[in-house]
Amino acid sequence: MSGYWLGWTVALVAAGGGAFCVFRACSAWPTARWLAALLALTWMLLPWRFQTDPERFAPAFVVAGFRWLFEAGADPGPPARALLVATAAALAVFLAAAAAHTVFRAGRARMRSMR
Repeated sequence: MSGYWLGWTVALVAAGGGAFCVFRACSAWPTARWLAALLALTWMLLPWRFQTDPERFAPAFVVAGFRWLFEAGADPGPPARALLVATAAALAVFLAAAAAHTVFRAGRARMRSMR
């Protein structure tokens, strides 16, 4: 296994562990815990191309952070905008799933009351 794939494997395991920790930390808010875990996974696993090597990717938040903090004259805007779009998409998926879950639960409750 090359170092590149090992790095993404570590990122995947760390993202899963981070999402689990966020999920457990938000135990007081049952609905928000799913959203927080989804957003943590989205932010930690969204890939973005390196500037020097177009065939290698890194998490977008890492690329944006390095461009903003360490690279003089580099524009952190594209990976930051990608994170914004991915966050909006994850929020839309979450809201659609929450609405479907609510409709499903209401239908099941109505079916039980008809028995």
